[in-house]
Amino acid sequence: MRRCLVLAIRLVSVPTALLVLFVGVQLLLSGCTTLPTQEQCDLKPLSDGVIVRDGWWYSSEGKLRRKYTFYDDPQGQEVPHGIVYEFAEDGSLCRAITFCHGFAEGPALAYFRSGVIEQSGFYRGDLREGEWCFYYESGKLQARGSYIQDVPNGHWVYWHESGSKAKEGQMKCGKPFGVWRFWDEASGTLTIAAFAE
Repeated sequence: MRRCLVLAIRLVSVPTALLVLFVGVQLLLSGCTTLPTQEQCDLKPLSDGVIVRDGWWYSSEGKLRRKYTFYDDPQGQEVPHGIVYEFAEDGSLCRAITFCHGFAEGPALAYFRSGVIEQSGFYRGDLREGEWCFYYESGKLQARGSYIQDVPNGHWVYWHESGSKAKEGQMKCGKPFGVWRFWDEASGTLTIAAFAE
C-alpha cells in the first residue's frame, strides 16, 4: 500500500495525494481487509511531457459535483488518471473511485448522503473485481462477497441490520449455486435451500 500512495503523490497535487491517503485509510477501516494487488494499485507511468492536472465540474447552480485529476489525450479529451470524487447536490461525497488512463482501476468507495460508507471494493478495467463490502446506513455490514469481471462469484454472506447472519452461500456467474443457508431474523430459524446451475 505504501508504494501505491507514494507513486500517487508523485503524479498528482498534494491535496489529491492526501485524498488518496484518506481513501486508503477508509478501505482499511471499512471492514474489507483485502488490499489492492500491486497490479491494481499502481498508476501506470505517463510519458514525458504529459501533464496531470486537477479538474472541477460544477452544476448549473454553481455546486461542486466532481473533482478529479486528468491528462489530455492526443485528441484533446480529458482522461481521468487518479481519484475521481463525485458529490451530491447537497455537497456530500457520493463516490471516490481510482482511475488509471481513463479506466476505473483500484480502490473505490460509495457513500450514503449521511457520509457513512455504503460500499467498498476494487475495480480492474472498469469492472468490479475481488472482495466488495456493502453496508447499511447505520454503518453495520450488510453483505460481503467477491466479483469476477463485475459478476458475483464465490462465497457471499449477508447480515440483518441487527448483526445476525441473514444468508450465506456460493454465487456462480451471478446466480445462487449449491447449498444456501437462510436465517430468520425474528426466530433464528435456519432454512436450507439447494440451487442448481
